[in-house]
Amino acid sequence: MKNIFLIAFSLFFAVAMSHAQERNWNEATKKEMKRKGQGKSPEERAKIQTAEMSKSLDLTSDQAVEVEAALLDFHSEMEQTRLSVNKTHQNMSPDERKEMKNKHLQAQDKLKNKMKLVLNEDQYASFLSKMGEMQRKMRKRRAEGKR
Repeated sequence: MKNIFLIAFSLFFAVAMSHAQERNWNEATKKEMKRKGQGKSPEERAKIQTAEMSKSLDLTSDQAVEVEAALLDFHSEMEQTRLSVNKTHQNMSPDERKEMKNKHLQAQDKLKNKMKLVLNEDQYASFLSKMGEMQRKMRKRRAEGKR
């Protein structure tokens, strides 16, 4: 009788702990995604990024307005591209992935060209280095997730 009670209690405890950990992990992931701008409109993303860039690059008010417009164009274009595909990355064919990547790279090039016109040389160099740093972090997270 003791053994049956002990086994039942252990099983109940293990199941309860696994559900608690899963729920907490999902909530933490959702909060992180929300904080990073996932699930927000292009306008909200552009405003958030403009505020961050204003602090880090010491933008003037005129520059901030132009940067926000450039970021809004970029995020709107990315949103339209994402919605037009209407598939997850895993469900795309290799050709669809390549097309999506090309559209993203073209949009990034447009953004860089607009930023080059708006920012001075030092600000633009800092912008490019921060962009490269974000890309490295993203690649690292993707590589860790594939293991």
